[in-house]
Amino acid sequence: MEHSQHPRTRTFFFAAITTLVGLLVRLAIPLTASFPLNDGGLFYAMIRDIQQSNYVFPATISYNHASIPFAYPPLALYLAAFISSMFHLDLLTLLRVIPPVVSAAAIPVFYFLALDLLQSETSAALAALIFALTPRIFEWQIMGGGITRSFGFLFCLLKLYSVQKLYVTKSNRFVARTSVFGALVILSHPEAVLQTALAGLIIYLFADHSKGGLIRSLVVSLLALLLSAPWWLTVLYAHGFAPFLAALSAARQDSPNFFLRIFFTFQFELTSEPYLPFVAIFAVIGFFQSLGSKKYLFPVWMLAAYLIEPRSGSLYMMLPLSILAAMGLHQILKFIQNHNESETTSWFRNRTSQWFFGFIVLYLIAGAYADEYMIFTQYTLTNSQVQAMNWIHNNTPPNSQFVVVSNRNALADPASDWFPALTDRTSLATVFGYEWINGNQFEGRIQKYTALQNCINQDATCLDAWMQKYRIAYQYIFITHSPSDIPPLGRNLLQSNHYQLAYQTTDALLLERVP
Repeated sequence: MEHSQHPRTRTFFFAAITTLVGLLVRLAIPLTASFPLNDGGLFYAMIRDIQQSNYVFPATISYNHASIPFAYPPLALYLAAFISSMFHLDLLTLLRVIPPVVSAAAIPVFYFLALDLLQSETSAALAALIFALTPRIFEWQIMGGGITRSFGFLFCLLKLYSVQKLYVTKSNRFVARTSVFGALVILSHPEAVLQTALAGLIIYLFADHSKGGLIRSLVVSLLALLLSAPWWLTVLYAHGFAPFLAALSAARQDSPNFFLRIFFTFQFELTSEPYLPFVAIFAVIGFFQSLGSKKYLFPVWMLAAYLIEPRSGSLYMMLPLSILAAMGLHQILKFIQNHNESETTSWFRNRTSQWFFGFIVLYLIAGAYADEYMIFTQYTLTNSQVQAMNWIHNNTPPNSQFVVVSNRNALADPASDWFPALTDRTSLATVFGYEWINGNQFEGRIQKYTALQNCINQDATCLDAWMQKYRIAYQYIFITHSPSDIPPLGRNLLQSNHYQLAYQTTDALLLERVP
């Protein structure tokens, strides 16, 4: 096994090249798209609220006129608001560009974390490459909503890298730095907090597990809480614990039960690779290699991240999984090379290993781009849909009530997410933001949303039954669809005497109910 106290020149060079490739992959679609990928409407509204309040922390969010508590960690939102105001940049442009750039910034941090954990330049280099090109790692970070997810993930890695140094050196000089990174995690993304704490605990158990390490950990935790106190104390003063309790309850609504989590974990299908799942296959090899050599850190970390908190675990388990996949790929390269040398240059002493490694790199790049392109074509608002929402903003009464039908999943519906932000109108079934309102509102909103979407292939009687069940009255219905096919509900309403066409584009339909 390689051991390098000071990474060589080739280490920095490989990390730089890998980061550049990862950045280009992450920017490929967002730069060519005219609108942020998938979600981000809620955060767009929150950033505007910050600007309109002159950077005083708002008590509630204007989104959907629902008086949602502004309890979300605000660091990335304030940063976007400041950059937009200072440099007169369009917020929608920033929501396209900032998330992929921040996501790419995590690549070199992960490389040096892997180097410290593995003490092998070869495996760490391979881990960085896999980390840079595995779709599951970056797909949710390059979307519009990645404005917070990407920062939470980056600061998580920075804290874990500092935590590793803290436990290995057993030196107090890393306490302050680790505390600062911990506070930045708290101020960036709620799900990152639990996963960072869990990963830090696992690293402590395997790298230190001493009384001194425990004391340093407690000091770091307390300092991180103190540094982030201006935010959470403001929220507690305005709303009490209710928003945080609501968010914890909401996180369980779309999580599979424990036994299903075990099943999903050992399927090794969580990498989101669109073609042959090479990363998952390499990870299986690395998983059993790690068990066979009695190196349990990475298998335990991978399993714990998903089994304990599946909503964010499918992302954060990619950290140990990338390392396990690198170990598996390293073994394959050594097998092809047919010798036991572990230097990076040994991969290329055999033409077969050169072709295999080059094929894997190109295959991963193609798969990463294909996954991004799928998000762009299937889960991103089109120009004509944005145009329709702008028309609604300019041509309908401000107090109008709308229902949005798109035949999507409640938490993967860009039309439902962006509609309140772009139109400044009320969407009666939108789910986003309600996870911060106590009283099981989130669960009820998901049920209401799902029942509405089930009407897409039916007729007006389905909408009437939905209105009666939920005691809702609306003035307009907004339907998104493919350019080539208006769904049965839209065709039925166009022919109904109870609805009249208000506006139409190639893939959006707005109808007004006739009193």
